[in-house]
Amino acid sequence: MRKIRPRSRTVKKSEESQRALDALDAYLEGNIDEPVRWLVRFWQDQAAVMLYRELREIVIGETDPESLFDIWFQDYSKMLSERMTPVWEQAFLEGWKNNSLFCGAEDVISSESWVRSWIVDHTGDLITNCCNEQVSAIRYLIAEAESLNMSSAETARYIRPTIGLTERQAAANLKYYNSIKERLTTDHPRMKPESIERKAREAASKYAERQQRYRAETIARSEIAQAYNHGADAFVREAVTAGNLPEMEKEWSTALNGHVCASCAALEGAKIGMDDEFKTVSGRREITTSIPPLHPRCKCAVKYVRVKNENIQLNNENKGRTGQQAGGNKKKVPGKEDK
Repeated sequence: MRKIRPRSRTVKKSEESQRALDALDAYLEGNIDEPVRWLVRFWQDQAAVMLYRELREIVIGETDPESLFDIWFQDYSKMLSERMTPVWEQAFLEGWKNNSLFCGAEDVISSESWVRSWIVDHTGDLITNCCNEQVSAIRYLIAEAESLNMSSAETARYIRPTIGLTERQAAANLKYYNSIKERLTTDHPRMKPESIERKAREAASKYAERQQRYRAETIARSEIAQAYNHGADAFVREAVTAGNLPEMEKEWSTALNGHVCASCAALEGAKIGMDDEFKTVSGRREITTSIPPLHPRCKCAVKYVRVKNENIQLNNENKGRTGQQAGGNKKKVPGKEDK
């Protein structure tokens, strides 16, 4: 598959590009609240069923944190099947339907096989990524707690409300937890250590709730945007195959405001073939994608445009010039007007 680096230049946004962006944004804003609630409740339930004894065994090394992967994998599989699959399906079909209107092609083709295939392919990757992130967070907290001389009992009690966080979030939460302990120790030198630990744990738990909500919003936005954009892309591919649309290409579209990251901004207006990939950089790292989202919480969209065959147009122009030259070299017949 050919990868194309877009030209970095300012492109005036067309009405069609803005319409594609507005449709995606409106759909996201109207459909993320419920998945966010499901995810937050899901992580709280995961924490609730974890016994203190089980956590302590993991902390002291009697049980490998990796053992949680299989348990959480089953949890996610059940939750996604019951809750998220209908959300993905609806978003996919919305992208499909909207693009049939934007492209001016009649939606007379079936989307069922496309949406089912995408959901099956996508679900396993999401479950694996979520479980790996949570296991990595637990491993990080155990290692850091040991370096901070936290007891196994304190670590086990602290970890429980952080279940559902990524490693990066867990690091921020542990830093906050210890800052609360240090402040209470300094401000209240006569306070008992167990009281300090309890108050710090309560504060860190509330912080973890906010972090869980942020992660839930990130997942909900990213997953719905991904399903929506894949639905839009699938419609174009099926319509071209069915002969309802001519050959098409993809054009990247951003909001062109201060909230757009540099990586996405560099792609604004870039046009590539349907089977090509958009290519940009994030820091020193090169990243590619066939369609948005490029990263978590990305709100970019794609406008699908008809391919302009410049070679055919150029050949026709050349033929026209050749004909004119040939006609100019012909000898005129006296008494006849040029036609």
